Amino acid sequence: QEAIQSILLNDNDDDSNSSTDDDDDLVDMDDDEEQGEARLELSHSKGVTRVTLEALLFGHEEAVTAVCWHPKPIPLYQQEEILISSSMDRTILIWSSITGIWTPLTRVGSAGGILGGSIGSTLLGFVNVAVEPEFGTSLVGHAYGGAIHVWNMEQHDI
Repeated sequence: QEAIQSILLNDNDDDSNSSTDDDDDLVDMDDDEEQGEARLELSHSKGVTRVTLEALLFGHEEAVTAVCWHPKPIPLYQQEEILISSSMDRTILIWSSITGIWTPLTRVGSAGGILGGSIGSTLLGFVNVAVEPEFGTSLVGHAYGGAIHVWNMEQHDI
């Protein structure tokens, strides 16, 4: 394992571009910030690793606990990239970027949860998510209380 020697966070927030209007978007990107600019730099013995922000995904109502790429999305979704996320909001979202903007295709789990459910249910949300690697047709959610939830995905011709 390699030790990180230093961390540099590029925080370009300056008060000259900020606004207090209630009608402003929740996400405020500086106009002068260059696209692809490294937001985080990690220095290590082999050089520097720069991390950039590609997209912000809005859809979960609580903290996101895990994300993973679908291993074989083309047979099911006819797309190169499908992202899956789990959250403490008791849901798992399947994301697509058909138009270049990441949007949820579907939501599984129990939106709103089952109040008064057992601790093994999804009452406290999901801590992890995985996709069956060989065919990519089963989605597995690991609930906070220890329960394992499995959903099977199928493609139907219309």
